[in-house]
Amino acid sequence: VDALGFLGWEARVLGDEDRAVRRCEEALKFTRQVGSGSLYIAYYVLGRVAITRRQYAVASVYLKELITHIDAFASPHKAAIESPPVHLGIQVFGILAAAQAGSSTIQARRAAILFGAQAPMVGCLMNIIPPIERLEYEQAVASVHTALGEDAFASAYGEGRGMTTAQAIQYALDEKD
Repeated sequence: VDALGFLGWEARVLGDEDRAVRRCEEALKFTRQVGSGSLYIAYYVLGRVAITRRQYAVASVYLKELITHIDAFASPHKAAIESPPVHLGIQVFGILAAAQAGSSTIQARRAAILFGAQAPMVGCLMNIIPPIERLEYEQAVASVHTALGEDAFASAYGEGRGMTTAQAIQYALDEKD
């Protein structure tokens, strides 16, 4: 299951989204048969592909699965809620909001808050994601920064920085904005 998820991630990074989707869907199918592995990889890849394809509702479903299965990320030394996969999910929710923003200041602000919320882990996250995904993240942050302007971006980003991880998860899952 884990290998299929990583093969899906590799396919996405290499530009083969169809193969990425097939591998990740296969991983999820096997997960139902053999139990959970690193589900976050498959959900992450499927969410990222859906954003690229502008299938925002589909992306939201996968990202919700990613950050609501935090028990799968627990380790004896670290609470699951503080794990890099959870923060990666929060980051991708920010990328999703940035992609949906268009001329919506509300969505751009939402993205900035989510980017601020995952900021304490951004150094770690940038070390575990491939360069193309780092670039996509940086472009999303820059587009939101431009859309909001310096003061509004700083305010929203700071609001996110003040959130606990549990609050950031709840905010990401709350689509009332």
